[in-house]
Amino acid sequence: MLDCEAPAQVTAAERAFFDSELAQALKDQQIAQTAKSDRDLVFAEEKKLQTCQTAVCTERIGRLLGSRFIVRSSVGVTRDGSPVSDAEPKKDKSGKVIAPQSSPADWKLKLELFHVDVGAMGAQLATDCLRCDTAQAGKALSDLLQKALFEEASRPRGSLQVSSKPPGALVFVDGTDLGVTPFKRPTYSGKHRLILRSAGYRSDQRDIDVPDSQKLLLDITLTEGEDPAELVQEQRTPIYKKWWFWVAVGGAAAAVAGAATAGAIASQGPTSNGTPSTNHIVF
Repeated sequence: MLDCEAPAQVTAAERAFFDSELAQALKDQQIAQTAKSDRDLVFAEEKKLQTCQTAVCTERIGRLLGSRFIVRSSVGVTRDGSPVSDAEPKKDKSGKVIAPQSSPADWKLKLELFHVDVGAMGAQLATDCLRCDTAQAGKALSDLLQKALFEEASRPRGSLQVSSKPPGALVFVDGTDLGVTPFKRPTYSGKHRLILRSAGYRSDQRDIDVPDSQKLLLDITLTEGEDPAELVQEQRTPIYKKWWFWVAVGGAAAAVAGAATAGAIASQGPTSNGTPSTNHIVF
């Protein structure tokens, strides 16, 4: 779970309360939360991950931490008067953060639930909490997370398996670079845009429909040549979002993550491709 994102009008005590409410929501669903110290260790070494919010970066965080889900939340607020006092967060005897006293305000709440194994957003929800104090806003954010968990769990999914001639082609699903061929991983069922790219060959683009609880098998032969200039421009990706960039910096990540992170990743066994992944490192 990433720290709740909020503007300056939201105090440190309120942010701590929101994070506490989300943590309790995960606990209520019997979902263990990765230690904040482990997450901060990853961010300390790979600073790009702190601000990059693409699917590739989000999956990278999850893979390094051995997590199934990444939860990202954000809040905004419109107050009638001055914000509450920015005092240190207070806790009750059980260690739970207490909601700071505040006047009613208009809150905008947003929550994203990313599924690491699928490599895609499982749920995106938003709601307004009008004339709510901090305690009510925190409860609304917690309810949003529980709704997102149920929504993601109910989404039908299948499996996408792609081979190509030549092998080693980059696989993009809905614009996200998810690996290379031969490619295999779980996918939310339904319609997707699939693109294969390989140096010296024309890209193959097609719309696919992954059936529920079934496997979609594709064997694609690429044609030698070059893509049109406009297609190359549309698909240009910053270097730090490329899967092979993560491979290049993997040594630095390994040195910082240490044995604990290595063990968490290794414990997952073979990747969904059946081989070391193309956008994360197996130690």
